[in-house]
Amino acid sequence: MPTEAKRIVIKGFDPLKSKQRQEKYYNVMIQQLDIALQVIMAGLGLKTGYQELYSGIENLTKANQAYRCFTLLQNHFTSGIQLLTDACLASISHKTDEVNACSIVVRHWKQWMERVETVQNVFYYMDKTFLAKSPEFPTVGDFALSLFRDELLSTKTIQVPFLNDVLKLYEEIHSGKQIDRGCLQEAMLILHRVQYYGLVFMPMYLCFLDQFYQSQSEDRIKTVSMNEYLLYVQQSLDYELLVIKEFDLVRHQKDILETLQNRLIQSHLPMLVNGIRKFVCDRDLDSCKRLYSLLHLTSETSELVQPWSNCLTEIGFELVNDEKDEDVLVPNMLSLHTFLQTVIEKAFSNDEALSYAMRKSFETFINGGSGKRREAPAKSIAKYIDYLLRYGEQVTKGTPLLEIFETLLDIFRYVASKDVFEAFYKRDIAKRLLLNKSASSQNERLLLEMLKKTCGSQFTHALEGMFRDINLSKEFSSSFQQSKLSKNLHRDLYVNVLSQAYWPAYPEGHVRLPEDMQEDIQQFEKFYLAKQTSKQIRWLPSLGHCLVKARFPLGNKELSISLFQACVLLKFNGCAPGEGLTYRDLQKATELSEADLTRTLQSLSCVRVRPLVMVPKGKVPKPETKFYVNEKFTDKLYRIKINQIYLKDERQESEEVQEQVVQDRQFELQAAVVRIMKQNERLSHDQLVEKTIEISKDRGVPEISDIKSTIEKLLNKEYLERQDGNEYVYVP
Repeated sequence: MPTEAKRIVIKGFDPLKSKQRQEKYYNVMIQQLDIALQVIMAGLGLKTGYQELYSGIENLTKANQAYRCFTLLQNHFTSGIQLLTDACLASISHKTDEVNACSIVVRHWKQWMERVETVQNVFYYMDKTFLAKSPEFPTVGDFALSLFRDELLSTKTIQVPFLNDVLKLYEEIHSGKQIDRGCLQEAMLILHRVQYYGLVFMPMYLCFLDQFYQSQSEDRIKTVSMNEYLLYVQQSLDYELLVIKEFDLVRHQKDILETLQNRLIQSHLPMLVNGIRKFVCDRDLDSCKRLYSLLHLTSETSELVQPWSNCLTEIGFELVNDEKDEDVLVPNMLSLHTFLQTVIEKAFSNDEALSYAMRKSFETFINGGSGKRREAPAKSIAKYIDYLLRYGEQVTKGTPLLEIFETLLDIFRYVASKDVFEAFYKRDIAKRLLLNKSASSQNERLLLEMLKKTCGSQFTHALEGMFRDINLSKEFSSSFQQSKLSKNLHRDLYVNVLSQAYWPAYPEGHVRLPEDMQEDIQQFEKFYLAKQTSKQIRWLPSLGHCLVKARFPLGNKELSISLFQACVLLKFNGCAPGEGLTYRDLQKATELSEADLTRTLQSLSCVRVRPLVMVPKGKVPKPETKFYVNEKFTDKLYRIKINQIYLKDERQESEEVQEQVVQDRQFELQAAVVRIMKQNERLSHDQLVEKTIEISKDRGVPEISDIKSTIEKLLNKEYLERQDGNEYVYVP
């Protein structure tokens, strides 16, 4: 059986009296709380009673008296914020230059937050258990912030001076002046806490930045150089990032930076991009990099393409059309190209549009020179290569030749007149090979292989043939030296055997050789024709060179001279001391033409090194002019090179080479047109011109007028036939 429940009776318990006691306790606590809030809101602070008040509010909250507590709190907060507002207004109305509205509001904010913090400590239990969970009531902190915002800061006579002074502090900090940074940080904290930051402050701040940097940028861009302005822009952006971090503006960092970029960069975009010319001329890599990075921020790098292209084209045309500095045309182009490649890689981040614009600019100015200057780059590149291969790395200032060759070929790829380059290069390499003027045969081979990769084997076919001839000549000479015929030689003999198809055309010239020298070359003829029965030998004495030992009264010397010079000097072996020979005597003895003999005697008697003396002195010898051995001849060197004076100067020779190129182009065009018509049988005029340009462009882009004249010649030669006025038919 379950035990029967017992009834517990509390003796002397009176529910009515208990309720009265509770009401009395609640009223006492409310009165104490009222007094405490008055003290706190007056800014006097609580000395004692924290624990009693905290416990009382906890008890009131548990007894469902939280509403009464909040009503009391609301009344005192409202009256407290009103007192603070009045005090703030009074302070602002009496402010001085040293005490601004910003510092006044910050001071009153701190006072208010100190009082709110005290209240929060007292009301902590109710705040966390009742207010935080009741949607109809705000927490103590939220209520305090809303009162500060709606009662104090919304007052126009407070809000306007406060925000103006905040912006003034930003203006001073942007102008480099010293301010109370802690005060400004507190002001920004207020704006964030009362939710004025985004809606109220930031539009004003962005407007301030726009106006400030508009004034600053317009003043700077008129008074400083472009690279200094770019540096100013970069420094302004960097400084603004520091301001953003220091004063907690991160939420609107993108808007702030866009405002600066629009005002500092986009509003001055035409002037900025046109400054690229000066940067290129000054080789200012840092400014190029800074300009591109700033344009990249605003996605305006495409605006740089046309000014970049224009400035490179203008600079290039200035180089190409400057006849006075033609000797430094290629070094200047190398310097420009190397710098621009560095700019593309390191400053422009390999921007494809800018890289393509650079290539097109080089192609334009290299092939767009006026008149004869159009082909100057091709000729100058060939001459510069000749200079490098003659002297090697002793003239490169430490830069490896391979690196220079690679850059040269990068430029050479833009050259349309490759046939002009080939003609000059072929002439120069022939001189280097025949006269042994190359600093390194390895460098010659290296460049030849690079040209072959760049232009194809057809382009280098003749050049490779020249190298083969030189190698075969070495083999022939070696075999000849080991043969029995060489034992009958009067002196050392070395012969270069050249194939006419590979080498430039040279004047044969004629000279009467000494008998022993004539016998020596006859011995070589016998040897060569015995091995090459189907070949013929044609001697070119104008290319011959000799090393002659000479005994002068002041010392013995070795003279490195041409064959013509040697034949003239050898005639003085038969003269007694003090005896001379006339111009007519030398002409009869050597059988040299008048032009060749005149140039030879001038080179021996009219230059710095003079083994002969002309009497009477003059620039051009006459038939009766006498020549004597220079008894006072001396030189600090033992072996002396005496250059031959050539019949044509460099300019005349260049003009002849270019004339030959023009003739070759005509034949090449005719061959190209015939080949095209043979393949297609029938083509319209426009189609034929287009195909001719396409097939000929690797050697040089032909002029439309040249193609038209070529077609007319082939019509006259009956290779082609015109039909229907605008069509051509191949005639087998």
